[in-house]
Amino acid sequence: AVNTVGAAGQTVTLNGGTGAITDNNAGATNITANLLDATAATGIDLDTAIALLTASNSTSGGINIADTNGFAANTVSAAGQTVTLNGGTGAITDNNAGATNITATLLDATAATGISLDTAIAQLTASNTTSGGVDISDTDGFAVNTVGAAGQTVTLNGGTGAITDNNAGATNITAT
Repeated sequence: AVNTVGAAGQTVTLNGGTGAITDNNAGATNITANLLDATAATGIDLDTAIALLTASNSTSGGINIADTNGFAANTVSAAGQTVTLNGGTGAITDNNAGATNITATLLDATAATGISLDTAIAQLTASNTTSGGVDISDTDGFAVNTVGAAGQTVTLNGGTGAITDNNAGATNITAT
């Protein structure tokens, strides 16, 4: 469990081995760094103030990162699990050009000033509150729960697959 690690402008590497990397201080910031590189087997759950994220969780528990002001994703992998990303008052952006940023069953992303990611997901839930819109480019299609970006642009690319409805008739997308 992580209380507080302060390494502003530096890299913080955490390895949970066969266990989890968890938040041990409630809603306070766990990690302050330029780059967080986290690896675990049974879950990653942290509050951050970072610029860049690389994370891998191999078996269960998923990945949950809540940042204060947004970050750029390198690779975040939790195959068969949920990845929950919150960019706080900032954006969640792509930091590896056309390579896959997020691998998961469900991506649940929330930000204020934009979400732009390349994915290999099965389901999407996304909300962007003020500007920047939502731009998701997937390898082989996904099902949309809800995507909210009122007054903004939503761009969804299913790659070689389909983009389908996953919420039984309720509104899937709110945008301009």
